Amino acid sequence: MRLTARRRRRLWQAYTVLTTAVALVAVTAVLEHGEPLGFHGGNRPGMIFYNDEGSENGGLVFSGKLVDGVPEAFASLTFDQYGRDQAVALQYVDAGGTRRAGLAISDFVPGPPMRQLLAERDSIEQLVDDSVRNEALRVWRARVRSTLRLYVGRSRDDGAALVSLHDFAGRQRLRMTVDSTGAARIEFLDENRNVVRSIGPED
Repeated sequence: MRLTARRRRRLWQAYTVLTTAVALVAVTAVLEHGEPLGFHGGNRPGMIFYNDEGSENGGLVFSGKLVDGVPEAFASLTFDQYGRDQAVALQYVDAGGTRRAGLAISDFVPGPPMRQLLAERDSIEQLVDDSVRNEALRVWRARVRSTLRLYVGRSRDDGAALVSLHDFAGRQRLRMTVDSTGAARIEFLDENRNVVRSIGPED
């Protein structure tokens, strides 16, 4: 099929309509098996991905504006571990004069469906005794938190190119960096996050 000037105009018009629609639609509420999970939809444009069971398993969201002359921008493409939150995240964050961009890989402990976990949290929050409630919430958060295993990207702190590997407890154990001056370094860390060996170009 020959792509005439008229067809090109129609394709461009369709593309413009589609991208405008995506840009104007705020992210909907999170669903699990087709039913709302209890999280309200956001006010950032984007889209939510769903698996074969009608459960949210990732998404694409983005935003960007100047606040007092300083960029406030965010873009995130994520894919979830089954029944949990994001296991793969490609993100860019520009806020408060700092900026990072990179790929993060995370683990979640397998467990009951998220709906059951949220119901357990709601029950815990009804406990009257503060100390009992706080301890129960601490245990609950440990069951649902993610553990960062790998980060590859730009460091927020100093703008260095960074590869960071973490153990099963989320503790950083290997760090490779190239800083703003071009200096490269590999660092090995112990379980307390102390550097036990450092290798530079001259080592």
